[in-house]
Amino acid sequence: MAACRQHWKTLRDASGVAAKVAEVFSAGYDDALQDPDLMLYSGSFFSAADRQQMERVREMEPWDLVGQRFAFQDSRLEEMLFRYRARSYPDTLEGEEREQWEAFRWMRINDPALAGFTLKAFAREIAQYNQQTLTDRERQILEELVMFVEAMMPAQAFDA
Repeated sequence: MAACRQHWKTLRDASGVAAKVAEVFSAGYDDALQDPDLMLYSGSFFSAADRQQMERVREMEPWDLVGQRFAFQDSRLEEMLFRYRARSYPDTLEGEEREQWEAFRWMRINDPALAGFTLKAFAREIAQYNQQTLTDRERQILEELVMFVEAMMPAQAFDA
């Protein structure tokens, strides 16, 4: 309790802290977000009915999720379920779903606003490291990193 009081006093006496906190919490969230992953904290909490449906999802076997319909109230959850399957159980995706997932992954890793570190930026970083003098171990690690990324990406990712 003494530490809490001391921290409170430090914050209270610090110049501009109250104004900064007020500014941060008055900004709100970007309502223009359309991606369910990014919207997770911008919308309301999930309803009790949706939480029940999500529990049902977690209890099911992966292959039982294929084609299964859930009575979600929140519009984010259908896409979140698809991404859950794709990330956790990629073998359950077939045909159009696999194409949809690959297109999403390609878009996500190539959009600087979403990825932060794009595939192009990765390639530039690797090229910079390759221009440096590296030990055999460092070069091996770099090559393994590139192979790891290549294995995660669709075949056309490195053609461009």
